[in-house]
Amino acid sequence: MHELPPEVIRNAIQRAARTMRLGHVPIDRMVYTRWRSNMDNNLPVVIASLDMESLEKPSARMLGKDMLHEISTHLGGVPVLPSNHSGARYVIFLRKPRLPEVVPCPENLPAHTFALGETIDEHLHLPVERMQNVLVGGAPGSGKSTFLHLLAGQAVRKGYLLFLADPQENTFAPGTWEGYAALPVASSPAAFLALLERLPEIFAERSAQFAAQTPVCPDIETYNRTAKKPMPRLILVVDEFNTLLVDKAIQKKLADVARQGRKYGLTVVLAAHDWRAESVSKGLSANFTTRLTFRVDDSTSGQVVLLSHKLGKAAMNLRHPGRGIGRFPGYGIRLFQACLPPEMPQMPPEARGASAPLLTRREREILEHIRAQGGKATLEVL
Repeated sequence: MHELPPEVIRNAIQRAARTMRLGHVPIDRMVYTRWRSNMDNNLPVVIASLDMESLEKPSARMLGKDMLHEISTHLGGVPVLPSNHSGARYVIFLRKPRLPEVVPCPENLPAHTFALGETIDEHLHLPVERMQNVLVGGAPGSGKSTFLHLLAGQAVRKGYLLFLADPQENTFAPGTWEGYAALPVASSPAAFLALLERLPEIFAERSAQFAAQTPVCPDIETYNRTAKKPMPRLILVVDEFNTLLVDKAIQKKLADVARQGRKYGLTVVLAAHDWRAESVSKGLSANFTTRLTFRVDDSTSGQVVLLSHKLGKAAMNLRHPGRGIGRFPGYGIRLFQACLPPEMPQMPPEARGASAPLLTRREREILEHIRAQGGKATLEVL
């Protein structure tokens, strides 16, 4: 297991410290052991513990990502991770960790925590408040659709109100998903705009309920902590989003919905296989905290999603389905393997296709007028 002798590791750490102008790094001891993670319980590592009393610089600087990168470079590119839960330590891998080929969706997570995937050393489980809105990229066959099923499936199991849009009706086939969704799957720009018009109406209803509380509740988290009947959260999952941009009103309306939605419990997930800078305006882009992409066919798509040309090029080299690169709140930039979707709860046959028709605001006004006239439509209304 001693593929890297102690003196080689010590020299690499000191050379890295000189490059970073951190002075001498006092190594207290080095232990060759096995990394026990959720991925690989037989991964050889070296744990180099620092002598805390002899440090010339704060331990936070010694464990910074630039220092770790320098150590890795001097050791030939092996991964180096920090650890300071029980003293400042470097965890140096003697061979590259491997991501798993398959990651089942875990059960029994906290109520509002979503399983996204696994990295080489930890689970990517994000509370919905931290995850917020999600931007997804990925070429056909890369695992993008499976990932959208993962988010939608977890939302259904958590009791969220699910709203879906898919102009190609491949990822979310209406016959399969309408029993789980609050409205029919929007498969055209007009239907998607009608769906977006419904969401502010839900926001207005919830705002009235917030105002009726004493004291007045500022958001859904506060309301649900005190209300006898908590409100279900909302999630809007859109695939092939760029197909829906033929109507510029959609992007403006969606930006407003995404900006307001957090207060009322809405998470927006936008996915496409071909992203361009003009696909996502600055007003819309600013609302997306979680960003990830699977394999893409060109670097521009990855760059738009990950906000980095270098990462966009790296996304072109991803091969295994479900393998992705992401920017995750609290985790930074990580290479990961996405979880598989959970098993969907059984839906009674009579519930399938039972969603209310997806009508525009004007169409609903006309129907209400006709009902008020005893079912008669006047020539003026027509």
